[in-house]
Amino acid sequence: MNLLANPSDLPSSLNVSTADALRMLEIVSGGIRETCGWNITQETVVDAVFDGNRRRSIWLPTLLLTDVASVAEGVVTLVYDRDFTWTSDGRLIRNGRWQSAARSVTVTYTHGYAETPNLIKQVVIETVIGKLHNPFHLRSETRGPFSWTSQDTAAVEPIVIPYKLIPPP
Repeated sequence: MNLLANPSDLPSSLNVSTADALRMLEIVSGGIRETCGWNITQETVVDAVFDGNRRRSIWLPTLLLTDVASVAEGVVTLVYDRDFTWTSDGRLIRNGRWQSAARSVTVTYTHGYAETPNLIKQVVIETVIGKLHNPFHLRSETRGPFSWTSQDTAAVEPIVIPYKLIPPP
């Protein structure tokens, strides 16, 4: 999996091993991708299968479609412009209507950003820093006769991912 940030993006003051940094970056990158429902960084998806819906449009799980290499409906290979077109936000538009059969549309396409957007990279970095500094999201702790409470509430606030990075329903 491509990481959404690199160990070199983390502040050196974290004093964490490269292996631990990679592990945390992998976990956080995976969580963000799962939340968004698409890869975000550039990838080519080969032979993805979708259900026909008797409508003109099928939405691919992306918000940045950069190329559609092939589309087949059943055993028939469709021709771009004559049979279908596509939009950069992930919509395949049939000239006519898609079949209604389940798993009848097969698509090979490329989507995602060539480089991780800065906003996403910043969310990844801040999440990793938070996890390393306070892995259990504690606001207070007691050990023996000693007790302390953190004034920083950032550890318990949810991370908000911009709506533009979540694909349409």
